[in-house]
Amino acid sequence: MQKKGYYCPRCSARVSGDDNIIVRLKGRLEAPLFSVHFDIEIPAQPGIYGAVFSEGVVLRKGAMIDFLCPHCACDLTLKSNQKHAWLKMIEGDNEEKIIVFNKVYGEHSSFVFNQETSKIIASYGEHSNMYLEEFDKQMNFFGF
Repeated sequence: MQKKGYYCPRCSARVSGDDNIIVRLKGRLEAPLFSVHFDIEIPAQPGIYGAVFSEGVVLRKGAMIDFLCPHCACDLTLKSNQKHAWLKMIEGDNEEKIIVFNKVYGEHSSFVFNQETSKIIASYGEHSNMYLEEFDKQMNFFGF
């Protein structure tokens, strides 16, 4: 039984701290001739935005960040939408949900899905309407 928090969908390792305030991931920026990996922390609460990342990393609005599991290095990019990543979320009473969050620096959209039905339970952020119609369709969270 996993306790309340956020988990990698591939290896099931916990990526949130014991207090469930911060999610700790690896970030990756790539271009044809380089790749940079760095530690990144994002708020665990859906609808709260911001990031703390390694010193020396400078992100500009619009940068696409690949989020990776810090334990198994799984790319958390959502297969159906390359601008979003996802994690498993365990809430009270061991209820499993899916959290989908934006990978574009400066864009604010996140969604909580019912694990069993793959339907949106909640959406957050001023950019969520751009993706709501797409995400309101049946989602498949399997197949890395």
